[in-house]
Amino acid sequence: MPRAGDRTGGAAPFEGLPSIRRARTAEAALLSRFMAHAFLDAFGHGSRQEDVLAHVRHHFSAARQSRELTDPACVTLVIGPPGDYAGYAQLVFGQPAPEALQAQAPVEMRRFYLRRDLHGRGWAASLMEAAKATARERGADALWLSVWQQAPRAIRFYRKHGFETIGTAVFHVGTDPQKDWLMACRLPAGG
Repeated sequence: MPRAGDRTGGAAPFEGLPSIRRARTAEAALLSRFMAHAFLDAFGHGSRQEDVLAHVRHHFSAARQSRELTDPACVTLVIGPPGDYAGYAQLVFGQPAPEALQAQAPVEMRRFYLRRDLHGRGWAASLMEAAKATARERGADALWLSVWQQAPRAIRFYRKHGFETIGTAVFHVGTDPQKDWLMACRLPAGG
């Protein structure tokens, strides 16, 4: 089974900035595999293997991705050519936001991943800007997320893109409670 940093398809190696687009329902199985690999690469070491695998089975199945891809409240953006994802961002509209976030129309960024071997090329920044633009287009005035407290690179990235810590949360990986930071950023109209 390849890891998140491994190639997932037969397309040519990435050159320049790949396209960013909304994932299609027909991609549910491929997206499911990519999501599972990305999660295992990022967090596979943080909990017992049985907890990590239970989390992956529950959250990243092809059936669940098919449901999420057809849910109008869920938008999954992918970066890279079809069949060879570099990363993805998933926005969920209409979810309750943390109490500390005072916003009229907040949206949750439920997932944000980029292949590890592609870090440092500006692609994550482009994906973040596309996610913010998508949220603004749907009327959002703030974006919030939770991030593992033991993920300093991710935390730095979010801070660089305007997110501030607004609280803490517990994120369960299987039966293992993990400590997360809640972070949010404002989405000014037009910018």
